[in-house]
Amino acid sequence: MFICHTWGKPTKVSVDQSVVDLDIAFRLGSVSGNEKGFTNSHNYHHFSRGMAGLAVTYGLNLNARMSRWILSFCKLENRIISVERIYQYCKIPTEAPLIIENRRPSLSWPENGNIELIDLKVRYKDDLPLVLHGVSCMFPGGKKIGIVGRTGSGKSTLIQALFRLIEPTGGKIIIDNIDISTIGLHDLRSRLSIIPQDPTLFEGTIRMNLDPLEERADQEIWEALEKCQLGEVIRSKEEKLDSPVLENGDNWSVGTAPTYCIG
Repeated sequence: MFICHTWGKPTKVSVDQSVVDLDIAFRLGSVSGNEKGFTNSHNYHHFSRGMAGLAVTYGLNLNARMSRWILSFCKLENRIISVERIYQYCKIPTEAPLIIENRRPSLSWPENGNIELIDLKVRYKDDLPLVLHGVSCMFPGGKKIGIVGRTGSGKSTLIQALFRLIEPTGGKIIIDNIDISTIGLHDLRSRLSIIPQDPTLFEGTIRMNLDPLEERADQEIWEALEKCQLGEVIRSKEEKLDSPVLENGDNWSVGTAPTYCIG
């Protein structure tokens, strides 16, 4: 159990499968051995020694063949699961277009950041109940607003609807007088930012994490770092913006990772 826990879930699954294979082989061997022993003892006075040896030889071959057949059927069943998953993925509805040429917002959108929800209804699947039941409210731009609720009340669902990770069943979300359902996903998501509860830093450099699409000049990156009070920290590094970042930011302090996400 310690080895499985240390090596991770894939190794644990492999160990479990090997144990099952050995168990099947042991049980088949036991059944075959008992059958041959019962046959030999029952027909001891009717079989010659040659026939007994022939029966034992064929019995051993039968045991090996049965083991291979059963293991082959088990492996086939495991492989069929992969086909089933691919079939399920093919049935997943595709997202909306990334860009809708005749519905592209201006480069300065959103200018004020006003968010208006009009009778917003959201459910995760057609056969599941509504998570958001006709929510209507207004979030003025430039304000710090907190949304409070118990677990499962729809706080995270509201954020997912804002980024169109799930499409509303009914109602509208309007940002600065534009219904977000009428524009492309790239135009929407590239203008919004989110800091998750567990911030993530990707393996690479400071520059790559702050500007993954390489759309900003170094001066703009430094300005963002200064606003996050990280300018002096990065300048103290020998490689500056090219300072390495390990996976999940393991080479940076716990408090630095969320600050990078703010930048």
